[in-house]
Order: sequence, then C-alpha cells, then structure tokens
Amino acid sequence: MQIFENRRDLFIFISIAALIVAIKLSYNYYKYTEFLKKPFVYRYAKVLKQTKKVKGSLLTLASSDGLKIYGMSYKKSLEDISKVRIMLYVPKDLSFSRYMSGFFAKFRLKKIIRTDRSLRKRLSKKIYKIHKDPKISQLYSALYLATPISKELRESISAWGINHLVALSGMHLGILWAVTYGILLIPYRYLQHRLFPYRYSLVDVGAVSLLIAFVYLIGVGSPASLVRSFAMMLLGWMVVVSGMSILSFSLLVVSVCLLLILNVSFLFSISFWLSVAGVFYIFLILKYTPPSQKKIFTYLILPFGIYIFMVPITHSIFTQTSYLQLSSPILSSAFTLFYPISILSHLLGFAELFDPLLHLLIEHGQGVVKTILLPKWLLLVYICISLLAVRYKMAFYTTAAVALFTNIYLLLK
Repeated sequence: MQIFENRRDLFIFISIAALIVAIKLSYNYYKYTEFLKKPFVYRYAKVLKQTKKVKGSLLTLASSDGLKIYGMSYKKSLEDISKVRIMLYVPKDLSFSRYMSGFFAKFRLKKIIRTDRSLRKRLSKKIYKIHKDPKISQLYSALYLATPISKELRESISAWGINHLVALSGMHLGILWAVTYGILLIPYRYLQHRLFPYRYSLVDVGAVSLLIAFVYLIGVGSPASLVRSFAMMLLGWMVVVSGMSILSFSLLVVSVCLLLILNVSFLFSISFWLSVAGVFYIFLILKYTPPSQKKIFTYLILPFGIYIFMVPITHSIFTQTSYLQLSSPILSSAFTLFYPISILSHLLGFAELFDPLLHLLIEHGQGVVKTILLPKWLLLVYICISLLAVRYKMAFYTTAAVALFTNIYLLLK
C-alpha cells in the first residue's frame, strides 16, 4: 500500500507544501530586511557550542528569534555557559541564505543568564575522567552527548570518512531505537501471550522506544541533525503501523516537505540535504536489487553502495579526501555493533575496552588528507541522472557508472 493512490494526489500535496514553505520563506525574508536596517540588536541566546581558542572562546549561539550565530568572546572567566544576553552587531554584507543557515558576527556578552549544570554536562565531564586520552574522551562525548570536538580530531575522522558516525544522526537514533525495541520486546512477548494477544508489538513497543528516543533527543540538547532524524523516524513508524510501504520515494518526499514546513531554514542546510541524499540512494539501490537477494544485500553490500553513490555529492561540497576513506563502509557496518557495545561497556565499568583501537584509528588518520573539490557541474548532472533513475533503469546504471568512476578518480588523483 502506497501513501498516495496516484500522481495527482502527490502533485497536490507537493503544491500545498510548496505554497506553505513559500509563505514562511517570504515572512523570513521580511524579517531579514528589517534585521539589516538596524546597526545592532539585543537578543537572548542559547549557547549550542563552546570551542576554546588561544585568546578566547568561539561560541555557537541560537538566538531567541531562531538565528544561528557564530562569534568570538574574549572574556577570560567564560566557562560552561548555557544562556546569555548579547548585543549583536548586524553584518551589512549578510546574505539571506547565511541569515537563514547561520553567520559569523561580532557581539558583546551583556549578561550571562546561567551556567551549564545539566546532566549532559556532568556526564561529559565523567567521560573525560574515565579516559586517559583526551581525544578519545572527546570522541565518546560527541558520540553519546553531541558535544563539540577539536579541529585536529575532526581532521583524523575526515581522513577515515566517518564524520557521519561522530555527529549524532539518524544512524545513532536508529541503533538506539532498535536496541531499546529488542530489549523491551522480550518481556512484552511474555505478557502478550498471557494478557493481551490481540495487541501488536510494533505499536506498543515501538511507541515506547520512540518515547525513549525522544527523551534522549531532549537530553542531548536537541541538535538539528537529531531532530530531523527523529521526525523521519516517527513518520516512518506511523507509515509502517498504517500498513503502507516504508521503502517508498513518496515517503521521502512527504518527510522532506513536512520538515521544511516545520523549519524552513532546513532549505539552506547542507547537512539536511546530505541526509536526504543518503536515504534517497538507499531507496534507489534497494529498488533495483532482486527480491531474492535483498536480505544479504542489505547487510553486506548496501553500506558499500551508499558510500560509492554519495561520493560525487560529498566531494562536490567537502574537499577532504584520503585513501583511508575506502574503509568507511566497513567502519559504518561495524559501528552498528560498536555503538551499543561501547555504551554497555561504559555502564558496566569497562569504558576503556575500545581505547587501543580508537587510538590507532585517530593516530593513523593524521596528515593523510588531500584536498580535492569536484566541479559543481558534475554535481548538477549527477543529481539529474539520479532523479531519472527513480523511473528508468538505464539512468540507474549511468548513475552507478558515474559514481564508480568518480571514486576511482579521487583514489588515483
């Protein structure tokens, strides 16, 4: 069963969604023009990230009116703050896209509203006490609590092509949901057979698992990537419970439209469109996979397929490339086991179980990154062919060929 009975219904839905997005975008453009008229504004802001520099701290702020602001503070006493009041100097060269997605600006801290004494902060400090290597502490803190990492560590991670594993996203939330679902299913099955055989585990256990995922989302500060992933997961669960096909391009379109309606700034978010592209290529690969081979293909081949198909897109945006990135599909597959086991090892007092392996990965990832940027025309052509592949098999084979040759080119460059 599909979400839409015919293309006409899909077209009507997209048209209505596009109209709503256009209205919200127009309103935001009006706010943008009013914003530019002022030399400075006062705003309350939530501190999303603090990165210590030699002479101060680089702050990432989310203002009370939804703006994402990057800027330096040179106060020496600045430590673990969570909410501030700022005097923001309006950049006169600010474009609308930067206004919507985030921009650097000068500001003055007028008042520190509160310091960060949250459970998240306490857990992060505990992780730093457990591990001797500060880079490994940063890595675990980022994996579990969405805290920032240093530039040096990020370069090592980029060399392996596993940035998506460190930044909390749909993969982490999916693993958390699956593990929670599997654990809760055991007592549920026992009670179901005796007390309520008419109930469905996907509805009951699925809803509780989603609730736990939502609590986790709130607990780590609701990063945008995780909010998007939770919204898509919730919609996917609702679709499956309703008896409709989850492996549907229509579902992806509905998810994108609803997310843009909820937050029109996603329209200018690179990470949002990368996550959409990832799901798109999963659906595209599975569409042309023979039904008899889908189970084996999904677990063994799909991670390699996603990596190959995503390279022309990621390397048209990001410059870092390395021969170590060839191991990204293997590391991504291994991560589905590593992530829950590492959480369990921290809870049981064996937190340093994977430290030697992680230390090896971090050290080998330093100094091997090359900078190569693919031309934008290739990105445009590749996207067009990929969209045609939804309907035409020959376009799918062409997409696969372009992706494969791009991977070989980057490897030999």
